[in-house]
Amino acid sequence: MYMGRKDIVTKEYIRRPEIFADIFNYRLYDGKDRIQPEQLAEENITENLVLEREEHGKQKRIKLEAVEKYRDVKKVFRDGSYRCLILGVEEQDSVHYAMPVREFVYDAMAYEHQIREISRTHRKEKDYKEHGKEEFLSGFYREDRILPVITLVLYFGTIPWDGPRSLKEMMRWTGEEAEKYIQDYRLNLIIPAEMEDEEIEKLQSSLREVFYFLKYAGDWKKLEKILTDDERFQRLETEAATVIRELTNTEIEIKEEQEEQNMCKAIEQMKENERKIGLEDGKRIGRELGESEIILKMYQKG
Repeated sequence: MYMGRKDIVTKEYIRRPEIFADIFNYRLYDGKDRIQPEQLAEENITENLVLEREEHGKQKRIKLEAVEKYRDVKKVFRDGSYRCLILGVEEQDSVHYAMPVREFVYDAMAYEHQIREISRTHRKEKDYKEHGKEEFLSGFYREDRILPVITLVLYFGTIPWDGPRSLKEMMRWTGEEAEKYIQDYRLNLIIPAEMEDEEIEKLQSSLREVFYFLKYAGDWKKLEKILTDDERFQRLETEAATVIRELTNTEIEIKEEQEEQNMCKAIEQMKENERKIGLEDGKRIGRELGESEIILKMYQKG
């Protein structure tokens, strides 16, 4: 699985417990500090699904096909020793027109994995006494429970998301009679460009500054005002500044040896560099035009 620099930088940033907790606190709890970074445990990002056929008479299972997919980031939220939620984040910098199906498969595989783990534990402990035939055959007992799986999709692209946001939006129209029986799956889609400033303010980590920059990246006047007025941009952690540079393809000067960056100075430096490049281009074009004019006059005079 190949990942470019942009993917590596953004995924490592989102994987940080305080950033991961912040985005879920925003979406699930309206910005309230419910999930603490220390309550998050890293999970394997690989989702495996083994399709099997059971032969009850011979009491064996025949493996038909194995499927393997990779999530971007996956963690378990624990309240003490109690496991509460399985949380996943997928980061997109381009529109994915089959995203609802892709995320639906990820979540389904996470649920199937839990059932297989529970079934494996029962077989290992041989605790199937006093359980019915149906429980024994499925490996999942009446009192067994699985954890909810919640996946957020962060869209960092520069063009508007015009793809489907739910499974039903991907389907052909089947009529009202059939539609009410079709199960839907909606994306938990977060798009900074579509967020109101009041929503971005609910973020407590440096993700707030990242979202602000992404939202106003195409509006230099507004962005410059935010950078000047907001003190947090004057001491932005280096990792967040690097994420901004990679996502916006902006030639921001970042001093890697420093823990914090002054984005106002970085932007001013970038604008100064662009001004110098513009002057050099102007001089070059002037020289070329001058040479062309001389050649034309010489040609006219034979």
